[in-house]
Amino acid sequence: WQEAVVLNEEMKVAELISSNIFFINTKGILFTPHLSSGCLPGVFRQFLLNEFTDRLHIIQCDIYPTQFDDFVAAFATNAVQGIVPIRILNGRQMNVRLIEPIFEEIKKWLTFS
Repeated sequence: WQEAVVLNEEMKVAELISSNIFFINTKGILFTPHLSSGCLPGVFRQFLLNEFTDRLHIIQCDIYPTQFDDFVAAFATNAVQGIVPIRILNGRQMNVRLIEPIFEEIKKWLTFS
């Protein structure tokens, strides 16, 4: 499965063709484009932001393709597939194991709600 990263007119990352995108840096902080980038307010994206912003340290911000090397993992989200790890970003292998704690946190939330 392949996706293209969609950039807006200011060359900021907006989303993927059919999904929202989240990036993880070496400190485990998650980054996702702000709605002002032109990304769609996806259902699963909004779920993560509403329920997990503090627990998972999610930051909405401007992201440029030149920052891709700062990220060690990434994943796509949409209402149909949930969370899908991104294995390769810009020709570089991503650490898909870093997504596992996110799955675990969501499972805990679903168990206790």
